[in-house]
Amino acid sequence: MPTQARQLSFTLADRDLSAVMRVRDEVREMAATVGLGERAHDLAVAATELVANALEHGCPPVDVTVRWNGRFTLDVDDAGSAGSPPDSWGLAPPGHTGERGRGVWIVRQMVDSFDARSGPGGTHVRVSLSPDRVDDAIA
Repeated sequence: MPTQARQLSFTLADRDLSAVMRVRDEVREMAATVGLGERAHDLAVAATELVANALEHGCPPVDVTVRWNGRFTLDVDDAGSAGSPPDSWGLAPPGHTGERGRGVWIVRQMVDSFDARSGPGGTHVRVSLSPDRVDDAIA
């Protein structure tokens, strides 16, 4: 697996959801380039969900940065402030009746770490993934 650091950055200025697919595709390509294997899907899903949420619930511009330095770090920042405490997002499994509200919970299940903060200056979400996930249920 390559050890050379890599970075992708995007700024999405409006709520164009087609931009979410562009981010997803480029993130997936970067993950494949460094040999992330099965976890490339996890990273692409996390990027898709978090960027779509920032565009839908936050305030543009949305800045997205993906870094590889032996592990992936995905940062999503927007200019809006959250209506609920970010540290509680996606902690409980979603109910079975709603069509919405599953995305952050799913992201939390797929990544190694999840951190979200929100304040007057905007909302920041960071997730990280290592190439080899250690499943808590197995470890």
